[in-house]
Amino acid sequence: MSVFDFRVWILFATVSCVIAAVQVGDITTVCKRNDPNLSECMKNSAHSIRSKLGKGIKQLRIPKMDPMIIPKVHLASGGGPVSLDSTFTNVEVEGLSNYEIKNINIDFDRKEIQAEAFVPVLNMKSQYETNGKILNLPITGSGDSHSKYTGVKANIKLKFKPENRNGQEYWNLEKSDFDVDVQHADIYLDNLFNGNKQLGDTMNTLIAENWQLVFQEMKPAVRDTVNALVSDMTSKVFNHFSLEELFPSQSSLI
Repeated sequence: MSVFDFRVWILFATVSCVIAAVQVGDITTVCKRNDPNLSECMKNSAHSIRSKLGKGIKQLRIPKMDPMIIPKVHLASGGGPVSLDSTFTNVEVEGLSNYEIKNINIDFDRKEIQAEAFVPVLNMKSQYETNGKILNLPITGSGDSHSKYTGVKANIKLKFKPENRNGQEYWNLEKSDFDVDVQHADIYLDNLFNGNKQLGDTMNTLIAENWQLVFQEMKPAVRDTVNALVSDMTSKVFNHFSLEELFPSQSSLI
């Protein structure tokens, strides 16, 4: 083994030990499984971890949430008043760590978690390329995209499958359902129609006046992208900690 290989091995071993040593209590509040106010405890626990999620949790290899960087989002829709084929790259999302959990419940028998979340404001910027139609008017362009989503509401349902590891029960994420809606959306696309300001201003005004239609076409791509990110984060937490570590039973605390 060369000196370089040995150093790499030491680094890998050190990182692995740090990850293995982290406990739930190091990250957030631990909620007891039989707590009569379990839902409230889970809500408070989710709120207490916001700042950590904003910066990322290196011990669990969870990237920072604020701003969240998404390399690429592709949107393809058609058949309605809005028909778009758009690609957004280097998407930067700000405001996710300001989430508020409105309701959250866990069913240990069904191995499910359901939650309702609210984010006051999300700001997004990216580079875009788009072609299509909005209300039968053609739209084309590439450049910078800026959008602001106000009153973001999300409904989340997570279904898990149990796994026994060395006598401990772990939950593996099996399925996730995610739905999102907004109270208002402001969307602006720079450099439409190859920089034609008059046509670009007219189209951006049309988008502003019909933001509901535009958002409904964007919604599946937004939903699937955020769902993938939430699923990845959830999987990392539940894969690392056993159910007993996450939600200790009363008997284990005696």
